[in-house]
Amino acid sequence: MIAAHADFSEFGTTEIRNRRTTTVTRYSNSAQIEQYEACWRPNPRLLAKSMPKAQALPELRLRCNRLADSDQVRVAPSSVADLVLYAKLYGGPILVQTCAWSDDDLRDLHPLWFLYQKSLHTHTSLKRAFRSVKDFQRRGNWSGQQSAELELPVFEYGDRVNLRRLLQLGYEACQKVGIQNPKMREKIRMGLYAGVRKTSYQLPDPETFLTRVRQALYSDSWTSGSNETVFLQQVWDHFRYALAKHLDEPQERFDEWLFGAGNTVLTQITQKSKAHGEALDRSLASQAMTELGWRGFVRLSECVAALMRAVMEGGLANLVISEPSRNAFGLLYYQQEKLGGIPLCMLQPRISFVRDAVSDLLESPQDENAWEVFYGMLTCYSILVRYRREADREMKNRMFTLGDYDNQIADKNAQDLIKDYADDEEDEEE
Repeated sequence: MIAAHADFSEFGTTEIRNRRTTTVTRYSNSAQIEQYEACWRPNPRLLAKSMPKAQALPELRLRCNRLADSDQVRVAPSSVADLVLYAKLYGGPILVQTCAWSDDDLRDLHPLWFLYQKSLHTHTSLKRAFRSVKDFQRRGNWSGQQSAELELPVFEYGDRVNLRRLLQLGYEACQKVGIQNPKMREKIRMGLYAGVRKTSYQLPDPETFLTRVRQALYSDSWTSGSNETVFLQQVWDHFRYALAKHLDEPQERFDEWLFGAGNTVLTQITQKSKAHGEALDRSLASQAMTELGWRGFVRLSECVAALMRAVMEGGLANLVISEPSRNAFGLLYYQQEKLGGIPLCMLQPRISFVRDAVSDLLESPQDENAWEVFYGMLTCYSILVRYRREADREMKNRMFTLGDYDNQIADKNAQDLIKDYADDEEDEEE
């Protein structure tokens, strides 16, 4: 964790520009919003010596919104991906200057960045959003006892909630918050949120906070035994060796080598060679690369927290003056103990799924019940992902055993189920 007493104001200055007022309408409600642009300009005297020579130091620009006649301000980057890119550029040098990192840590950040980006392009990075009926529907022949729908997490409603009941709960929850004609994705999201709020979830053990965050983002885990540690170091050394050979290539060719459909990164890392010696197990090497990508994610999270501390102390504090606004800013961009040291913004891939729980946290960051609901939503997501993957594996296995006719029947059953729920949605809108 970054030292709380460290002074970050000297690393740059934040200027507030381009103030304007606009009207925002959502669910038939309108509000006047004051919009600003916060521009953080790095101090080249302190940062340039930790960065490559002749490298330009671009400004970080953030959007700031404030309700008219209110002192609450919300600050957001153009995207979390852009914020992470700036954090890689400035956060590492800031951490070195504050003695939170060593020079070796900063040197390791560059290959860890590529491994993190690589992990986002693999099947281990969870991408299912659960926003449509298709996400809850089994493909395959459902004759016998097998349900056409995925099993849902057990909520405390006295009996197991099926998809139709979930949508009804979601519709009722939407009506309570003023969404008169909710879309299917809103009914699904609000139904899950209502189910989690009804169910008693407990905060996980503090030692498992980081593990629970990982389970919400990645599908695999890594065993940290002595043999695994040695193997991980081998993969790390091999990747850095391979990376050095490709860094001078044109960007398009480099991206094809690292991210392309036919990329050869894993082959270069695992094959027998004079530089590396014996070949490595491909399956274990693939898992090791995901683990290293996860470690890159953790390191970049530290960079995000350091950069945003510099932005706040460099002048943004003059705009974000209310305690609720500062608490919300800290929750989003500073390291959070209840997330294992990860800023909440780094869970951006899951924000759409847990957005209602996040809204509760932004209102009351210290509320234990809000954190319990938040982790309940993450647990719900992990359960749904597991059921979804089991159903997909069943479907793939069935493709090798069923004939074309049976597969056509299965596909027709799937389309009938989707049409059934679509018809229900049209009836509600009418």
